Amino acid sequence: MNSSVLSSVTNAGARTVAWEKSAISSNEVGLVHGMGLKLFVWTVDGAQIQNFIDLGVDGIISNDPGMVKQLQEPGTNGLANLGEGLLAYWTMDDGLTNAFTTTVGDSVGINPGTLVRNDGASHWFDAGVSKFGGCLKLEGSNAFVVIPPSATLDINTNALTFSAWVRLQNLPSQLATSFGAIFDSTTDCYVLYVDRASKELRFKITDMASHAARPGIPEIHLRTNQWLHVAATFSGQAGHAFNARHYLQRDKWST
Repeated sequence: MNSSVLSSVTNAGARTVAWEKSAISSNEVGLVHGMGLKLFVWTVDGAQIQNFIDLGVDGIISNDPGMVKQLQEPGTNGLANLGEGLLAYWTMDDGLTNAFTTTVGDSVGINPGTLVRNDGASHWFDAGVSKFGGCLKLEGSNAFVVIPPSATLDINTNALTFSAWVRLQNLPSQLATSFGAIFDSTTDCYVLYVDRASKELRFKITDMASHAARPGIPEIHLRTNQWLHVAATFSGQAGHAFNARHYLQRDKWST
């Protein structure tokens, strides 16, 4: 790399050059920047990524773009604030400090729930079972959490995003009943449930005109006794496809 080559590049109208990593040192970086150009370097992997970041290159072409981003933006690598921007967030770790509590706190909103436990099998559990700090395991026949109605939980005509970590004990086809509710509402506004007939983990959304959509995740993608992260979105507008979606993220497992 020399100034005559870079002059040809700028005369051609380019504003960025990409060079193979072995040709780049601090001298080349200074030369490129002195010509008013940006410098990308390729192909950089492993420990060399930090070296070229320290040299001040403008871009790195790599087989590991995630590592490049982490090293370029260290301020983004901390734990995410899972409650940011939410209207309600039930962490389900209330039992860590009081194993007999019936309060299910809303850590970001004003929608605390009440645990109703009419069996001897459902309990609060700690990190030995939970995905994060704690969890509520409802495995009996008559245990649930009641969340009172509130304006913040009423979607009305608004868009909605709903997510939850769930751990299934049975696949949909193994249910003894037609449905298994995970999150339900008395008016069926938005519901997360397991459906035996369709063999799906489903999200149901119903608009003000009683139009309903039921996007589902087929049983073939589900696993029992492992944490699954499910998320569902509704655009706020009913249409031909109803604009409702359901997503699944699962932990890795071994067979």
